[in-house]
Amino acid sequence: MSHNDLRTGKNQQSLNHKNDLEQGIDETVQYDPSQHPFDIANQSGQNDNSQPGIMFVNGNETGQVHLLNTPLTQVGRSLDSHILVRDTSVSRRHLLLEATPEGVQVIDLKSRNGVFVNGSQVKRSWIAPNDLIRVGPKVLFRYSVFSNTELDVLRRMHQAATLDSLTLTYNRKYFSGYLEQLKSLNNKKQNLSLILIDIDYFKKINDTFGHHLGDQALNHIATIIRSTVRADDIVCRYGGEEFTILLNNASSAVSTEIAERIRKKIDITPLRQDGNTIHLTVSIGIALIEETNGNLDKLFQLADTRMYAAKKSGRNRVVSLQRSVSNNSIHDNYNTSIYPP
Repeated sequence: MSHNDLRTGKNQQSLNHKNDLEQGIDETVQYDPSQHPFDIANQSGQNDNSQPGIMFVNGNETGQVHLLNTPLTQVGRSLDSHILVRDTSVSRRHLLLEATPEGVQVIDLKSRNGVFVNGSQVKRSWIAPNDLIRVGPKVLFRYSVFSNTELDVLRRMHQAATLDSLTLTYNRKYFSGYLEQLKSLNNKKQNLSLILIDIDYFKKINDTFGHHLGDQALNHIATIIRSTVRADDIVCRYGGEEFTILLNNASSAVSTEIAERIRKKIDITPLRQDGNTIHLTVSIGIALIEETNGNLDKLFQLADTRMYAAKKSGRNRVVSLQRSVSNNSIHDNYNTSIYPP
């Protein structure tokens, strides 16, 4: 197969082994005639261990690098995507990156909001180092060839910017940024719920066993939460002994079930550290977006109110709203459902 074939989009053999492209992708090629395929083999960057990849350059994931270490890399919101983008303006299967010995091409998977390379919309196009790839209206990547040193520095910077250094859950800044993104997408907030978790008697744990054991307790709780939620739920240490979980596509029943599993698992799994056995419990409040008419600020306030209701009712509780649904409308009884009863 010649370079000319590659440049005009005729590499059908490489395309046919991807179902995305077998299902009617427009093969029209839009490219600058002066552009030549980028030869990965001849562009090793700073050392022979350099690898091609793309890096988020805006939004909450700024600085996160994904290497193109497979022939085909799918980008989108779907959990089976190689590169998961947590932005509802991005299609579930938005973009395919095809790496060949001759270079890398971007291929639009019939996305809703399009693929753009250096500002121009493309269906399929070669890319070169430092090209900017935009998926949808605002998510931006930069394509480059990264040395191992660059990768290490970028990963450390991204972790410092987005994760809580103790529990390695998302930090408050990341969580707040994600909520800000959602605020501009009013039609994408159905079945969104928020779980707010507070560790019971945490100050007493610190005072009795010391801050080292307090930190271990936070890690213990975080580990249980992460192992219980779904893959696309967002877990954050919001501050002190508080954790939040943002759940997409979760009904009231699903949200309550997840919260109760977390509460019960923490209750029956004591922390054993330095010869100490510490029994931990949590109080949990749940709020649903439809209860606040789409207002995300009120969503947090409502979850916070219910978390404190759980504490006042005896701690080690999950509090959510008891409601009934009929004729496509939600009727608030304003009675809280408390688990365990």
